Amino acid sequence: MSAPLRLVLASHLASPVAPTGAERSLALLAAHLAQRGHQVTVLVPGAWVLGREVREAGAQVVMVPSRPCWLTYWERRPWPVVAWKALRCWWGQRAVRRLEGAMAALAPQVVLVNCLPHLVAVQAAGRAGLPVLWHLREILPPGRRRRWWGRRIAASGAACVAVSQAVRAWVVEEVPALEVDVVYNGVQIPPTVPEPAQARPILGLPEDGVWVGYLGQLAPHKGVELFLAAAARTGGGELHFLVAGPGTPQQQRRVRARAAGVPGGCVVLAPRPEVGEFIAACDVVVVPTLTPDPAPRVVIEAMAAGRVVVGAACGGIPELIQDGTTGVLLRETSAAALAAALVGLARGAERRRQLGAAARARAAAHFALARHVDEMETLLRRCAADAANRLPAQ
Repeated sequence: MSAPLRLVLASHLASPVAPTGAERSLALLAAHLAQRGHQVTVLVPGAWVLGREVREAGAQVVMVPSRPCWLTYWERRPWPVVAWKALRCWWGQRAVRRLEGAMAALAPQVVLVNCLPHLVAVQAAGRAGLPVLWHLREILPPGRRRRWWGRRIAASGAACVAVSQAVRAWVVEEVPALEVDVVYNGVQIPPTVPEPAQARPILGLPEDGVWVGYLGQLAPHKGVELFLAAAARTGGGELHFLVAGPGTPQQQRRVRARAAGVPGGCVVLAPRPEVGEFIAACDVVVVPTLTPDPAPRVVIEAMAAGRVVVGAACGGIPELIQDGTTGVLLRETSAAALAAALVGLARGAERRRQLGAAARARAAAHFALARHVDEMETLLRRCAADAANRLPAQ
């Protein structure tokens, strides 16, 4: 039996209410590595809603204030916004020393840095002389910013693992000599398919009808407004709509105003730490992202629950969904195309059942949490062994 590892897992976010998919993935990995006997410490920048469950699994959670480098967006931004983000990234470098001190005190064999924006954690580990496994979960467009990030990755000396082939593709295009492994997110497969009739009353929803859910950030690039525009085109009837996710106060007001214009209404619920009840309440889950999404966790979670997923055919989503077999890929990201797909699914209960069953089988075969933890544990051991082999002989 292999010896347990001393590990630090560094998160760039610490959501107090509704964690992102990247945070949920990191928390599950930390918990299951700890349950396997590894000594795991998670470094977070603030109070974290997932901290309690991570601690209960046997891992340590330590707060070290830091700030992400948010130069990782896809869409174009006005130059003052870009300049402000660059300035905040530069100002955030002050956290390197704090993180370096925390890592040096913990003396891990490997530091896993979650997400590209956590540049300061990579730099801190480098200054402390610790090997890094950088978990990349972003897709960047070609251009100056992507080249800048490519240089940061190459200079870091970190081993890299991507959350999808779509993420790996841009990284190796910028850094051709870099070996980048791909490990998909892992989810817990429910022992049985959740019943909507049990979940809907918990959320205050009627039990009847075909419910279509958008579960994610309320940011425009995630496609929430496209979802609401498509909902307005369906004309109500048997279809009912649900939106749940975190957003700024302005985004929340805008979503609620648009939801009020959906025939038959659209229920907007406050975000929660877990999305299981939201998914269970839905017959169809829509992921209509307008920019290449690396590998949205909600897609796999919905598949594992036996739900039909309608996802935009961009980024890593086509790696998760087999169009027409385990879900529906939206080749045209328009309100009309999405509305037509939803109306068709509403009329085909047997097709929804077949797609959901196939999606659940695919999730169990390819995206089960145990498989994810196995693959990540193998990479972490490899990083530790490579670092140990580089040490001079005593």
